[in-house]
Amino acid sequence: MNDQRIWQVAAGDTDRAYHDLCLRWDVVIAGPGDAGVWPKCQEELINQQDRLKVRRFCKEIHEGELIVLRLGTSKIYGVGQAVGPYCWMDAFGDVDGWDLQHVRRVRWLWRYDQTADKIPMDFPGANMRGTISRINSEEISAWIENLNFNDTQMNRHLVKLPDSCSSEMSFEEVNIQTVADYLFDKGVAADWHGTSIT
Repeated sequence: MNDQRIWQVAAGDTDRAYHDLCLRWDVVIAGPGDAGVWPKCQEELINQQDRLKVRRFCKEIHEGELIVLRLGTSKIYGVGQAVGPYCWMDAFGDVDGWDLQHVRRVRWLWRYDQTADKIPMDFPGANMRGTISRINSEEISAWIENLNFNDTQMNRHLVKLPDSCSSEMSFEEVNIQTVADYLFDKGVAADWHGTSIT
């Protein structure tokens, strides 16, 4: 694994962390994603920094490259390998108020687990910054190299995601009848179900 690029992807901040969500679903997620699938969303991303971040996430991370899931500037919660192409998934459209529909699948090879006293790794000297960037820390690279992943870890099947994960996915227009049917199915009063609202 010496020649592989290693990426770090932030899992929120210390107030709104979503590292457990990423580890549970075998993903890393990024935003803003409310403008739709990459590259169609480029024109909607007015902020240049957002555009560069989303491009890096969607186009520059390649299958097989290593991804470090981090929180803050020094703690690592997972190490995995990128699997498959980028996709856009509405299921991650509201993660603690963030639009994080840009998705990459990750086969987690190492992860923290507080129930097994496998705490996050802390690298205070690494000073990891930015939401998505390359890691150039020799200390982190050496630690990952010494993890010695076995065949079971490297070939583990990913958790199945809902069918809405597709690189060709686009926004569907939602009409009032769709909303009414959904609410009716959830138990909202039937006296207005099926009525036309204009």
